[in-house]
Amino acid sequence: MTFPNPCSNDASQGYVSDFSENQRYLEYKRFDPRTIVRDMAQFVECFYTAENMPILLVKNADYIDLHDLDSLDAKHIISDHYSRITGRIMTKLDFENIKNCLQDIAYHNERIEPSYRVCRKDDAIFIDLCDNDHNIVKITADGWDVIRNEEIFFARTGRTRPLPNPERDGSFDGIRRIINTANEDNFVILVGFIVSIFNARGTMPILLVNGEQGTGKSSAMRYIKRIVDPNGIDLQSMPASKEESLFMLRHHYLVGYDNVSNITPMMSDSLCRLTSGVSTVKKKLYTDGDEYSVTLKRPVMLNGIGLSMFRGDAASRCMMVELSPIDKAYRKTEEELDEIFRTEHPKIFGAICNAISAALREKNYRPECESRLADVERFIKQAEHGGGLPWEEGTFSKVFGSKGEDHSCPK
Repeated sequence: MTFPNPCSNDASQGYVSDFSENQRYLEYKRFDPRTIVRDMAQFVECFYTAENMPILLVKNADYIDLHDLDSLDAKHIISDHYSRITGRIMTKLDFENIKNCLQDIAYHNERIEPSYRVCRKDDAIFIDLCDNDHNIVKITADGWDVIRNEEIFFARTGRTRPLPNPERDGSFDGIRRIINTANEDNFVILVGFIVSIFNARGTMPILLVNGEQGTGKSSAMRYIKRIVDPNGIDLQSMPASKEESLFMLRHHYLVGYDNVSNITPMMSDSLCRLTSGVSTVKKKLYTDGDEYSVTLKRPVMLNGIGLSMFRGDAASRCMMVELSPIDKAYRKTEEELDEIFRTEHPKIFGAICNAISAALREKNYRPECESRLADVERFIKQAEHGGGLPWEEGTFSKVFGSKGEDHSCPK
């Protein structure tokens, strides 16, 4: 292709090109967003969720990966494919045009429902390791295996952190080395809470972490969060509004609120809705009528308050763990605790997978459950009955309480 020199006397002769009309048309088509999207179809696809959120599905040889279409991760993925196809850098306008084309295609596709960290499907529970190899743990009544994710729609964000590969001969003993529970009863409640939230059915529990100053309440909650659902944000403050809470928590499976000084009736009601399932609708930016919604059900943990601060409905969903003061002679630095945690985490996670498998194996075992947290209580007792927990059968019932008593606090 040649262009006239505007400073040359020959400029008046006009633009000279060695491109034919057909070549110019082909060059235009090469950068047409519809053409690019068709070329990208073997790598990516777009869907809407039931809540009207666009999701980018990345297809690879042996795994699938999901990202919000409006996320930075999705933009990088699309930009990478765009550069490979066109040989040039994607502009902001290019991205918007491609995104619009993908959304047009998504409108005609079936709706999908992405999961975050944990998914229960039929008689199996899947846990996303969120590692670079896109591995997940598939847990059934027959045991568990680490496999490539080829079937579950797990979504991630840039803040999602990986879980370690679980160890077969796992153990919960590592929890004692990083969390100073007051006694064995509190250890039983804590382990029961951690295992039960992977059930992903029924009302989720609220864990209250109590203790006097110097018991390491915030530290304990950070490690519980990292055991179950490591994220760039371990703990957070209570949100100012319900809408802020739901849109912030979409990519957390376990929610941790630190140093809660007061629970208003509205906050108490919001926690109840979050643990039993809640939806909210928000208007899309720069539109007149389009909306999208978020539906969540999440387990919650918090510290800083006592059970008496909760209204009755929220109190009945609580499991309380008491921590004991840490002797000065045994205090460890955060660096030392992190090193212990890195060593123990694969063992703890392996023990969790073994306990979940035991509970699934005993799905036909129907123990009596008197508390408001019937699904939580039953899942723990099934794991206990199947030999998946490190105590004798019946221990959890004794600790958690019996009919007519307070179910939220160890005796």
